[in-house]
Amino acid sequence: MSIRDTSELTNDGDLPPRPVDVIRSAANAFNRGDIDGYLGFFDPSCRRWIVGFSEPLTLGQVGDSLRELVAAFEPLHLGADALFGDDVSACARWRLRGTHVDNYAGITATNNVIDVEQCEVYEVADGVVVESWVYVDPGELFRQMAAHPAGTPVR
Repeated sequence: MSIRDTSELTNDGDLPPRPVDVIRSAANAFNRGDIDGYLGFFDPSCRRWIVGFSEPLTLGQVGDSLRELVAAFEPLHLGADALFGDDVSACARWRLRGTHVDNYAGITATNNVIDVEQCEVYEVADGVVVESWVYVDPGELFRQMAAHPAGTPVR
């Protein structure tokens, strides 16, 4: 298990890091393929609410899902189209991109390129995410895996 890398977090004296910096650092860990490092920026009791789901995901469920994603898509990259916030929250408009190179959720690799947009809102306390809300069409990833011939750009 990786230890959370806080070297890129900035703060003023004894103040906790800004929520935007926490999220940026978490995304950097994700993009290195360090899912444990990514999860280290989330409180163990953090709930992740996803539009369309009746119950939030636990951090363990999030970790399992992300590990499956990283194994199935190369290179998998989470890019911020926008990232902003205040003293207690951050909002990110993300683009998740990669090529489907291994089985994912029972779907054999298609070598199709995915480019999924989503928005996430994070509540941060003492330098860790304590709750998050994900706004994404959960079916978009599956449509992109199936709909585009290999090597054809999504957009």
